[in-house]
Amino acid sequence: MKNRIKECRQALGLSQNQLAFKAKMTTSAIANYESGVTNPTIQRTETLAEILRVTPGYLIGWTNRKGEYLTPRKIVVKVNALIDYFVDSSKQATNERQAQARFELAAKLMEGYARNDELIIPVKEVLIHETNS
Repeated sequence: MKNRIKECRQALGLSQNQLAFKAKMTTSAIANYESGVTNPTIQRTETLAEILRVTPGYLIGWTNRKGEYLTPRKIVVKVNALIDYFVDSSKQATNERQAQARFELAAKLMEGYARNDELIIPVKEVLIHETNS
C-alpha cells in the first residue's frame, strides 16, 4: 500500500503536505502510510483513493488496474480480505452484524469498480448465503 499512495500522489504532482491538507490528515500520517509505519483505516483509505483518483482496491494492492471489473463472488472474497485486513476479528459480533458490515463494505468497494446497480443484488445474495452457511 505504501508504494501505491506515494506513486499516485507523485503522479498527480502533490506533495505530502498537499495530500494531507486535501484529506484533512496530518503530514506525518501521510509520511507514515508511505513509509509503511502504519496503514490507514478503511475511511482514510477511501478518502485517499478518492483524492488520488483510484479505487481503494488499487491502493491496497489487490489489482494493478485502477478500474478492475469484479464479479460478485470476487468482490465477496476481496471484501472478506478487507475485513480481515482492517477489522479486529472479534468473535463477539453477531452473524447479522457481520453480514451488514460486509454488505456495506462491498457496496463501497463496488462504487470504485463498477457503477452498475444490477451488480449490488447478486453481491448481497452471495454475502447472505455465505453468512447463513
